[in-house]
Amino acid sequence: MVIAEASVTGLIRMLLLIVGAFVLLRIVGQWLNNKNNSDESKRQKESKKRFEQEKKRKKQSLGKTNVLRQDPSKDNDFEDVDFEEID
Repeated sequence: MVIAEASVTGLIRMLLLIVGAFVLLRIVGQWLNNKNNSDESKRQKESKKRFEQEKKRKKQSLGKTNVLRQDPSKDNDFEDVDFEEID
């Protein structure tokens, strides 16, 4: 039967290893969190840029009329008829 003796230096070394592991996990967690926030920030900037471009385009075309031309090859299902007012 093997009897293991506990020593003060072994206890301190084990505590330092546990504390070191927690510190390492915390550093890795912060790094991943910062990376995720950076990606989100980039997406937000792109979204804001697209919004500003669309806003500028809308402001430039404010009050202008767009005429949509229909393709003459398309067959329309409706018939344009005259109407009379009923008294």
